[in-house]
Amino acid sequence: MSEHRHISEDVVFDGTVSLRKLKELKFDSPSDVGLRLFGGKIQLKNEEEEWADLGASGQGQQGNQGYQGAPSTVQGPQGAAGSPGAQGNQGFQGIQGNQGNAGGTGPQGFQGNQGNTGNTGSQGNQGNQGNSGGTGPQGNQGYQGYQGNQGNQGAGAVWTEATLGTQASNDTSLGNITGLSIALDASSTYAFEYCGIHYMSTGTAGAQYGIQFSVAGATLIGEAHGAQSATVNRAWQLDTQGGQQGVAIHLLATTSMPLRMSGHLVTPGTPGNITVQAKKITSGNVITRIGSTIRVKKLA
Repeated sequence: MSEHRHISEDVVFDGTVSLRKLKELKFDSPSDVGLRLFGGKIQLKNEEEEWADLGASGQGQQGNQGYQGAPSTVQGPQGAAGSPGAQGNQGFQGIQGNQGNAGGTGPQGFQGNQGNTGNTGSQGNQGNQGNSGGTGPQGNQGYQGYQGNQGNQGAGAVWTEATLGTQASNDTSLGNITGLSIALDASSTYAFEYCGIHYMSTGTAGAQYGIQFSVAGATLIGEAHGAQSATVNRAWQLDTQGGQQGVAIHLLATTSMPLRMSGHLVTPGTPGNITVQAKKITSGNVITRIGSTIRVKKLA
């Protein structure tokens, strides 16, 4: 009995030959059919045991995947266990649970080491003063100390001066020379000195001079001396206030001549001023020059 087979596969050998067999082959027995690759060609064997070429040899293209067969009802044996997989990444931290109940009080721990000394605190406020204690007994008298060195001598009394800045003029009446006056304390003792230059405006009768205190009751003792002429110097005692009547010096006209008076004056119970007085005899004026000075020093 003959059998018809249809070959409709694409056959590719060595990537060079592509044949599509669309022919009908007739075989008496399908068991007598064979297929081989011989000499680079595909040969088909018939029932007479003869091989015939089907075309140039070469590898055909891969055919389409066939349909999946029916599932088997017999379960195959279990495969061997696979190797353990790599460890996965750590999962996210879970939500914190509720706080548990407080545990019982544990036993007291050992005492710790003593800590370092702290910083010194601020000084506190001063407390209130306590009550005064009773007076203690008087101590024994101490030994006498060594005598100290003698101190420096004091400056002593100071002179007070009045100096004429503008020349003064006195006529034939006894009067104070303006600008030669110093205030003195009451009931005090003073030393005084006067040094002046005088000039007669006219004549040779000369002039009279003296020391005056402005309050009555003062006591005066001293001396005076001055040029009486060009060759004679005269001195006299001062024992009363005011000009010494009858004592005339400076008997040269239009000539400047010196005069000095000095002594002590005791003031009364009322303060006043010591002044220098002058009087021109007969006529004219007596001129007291600039720079004439009286000075005093309080002694007691």
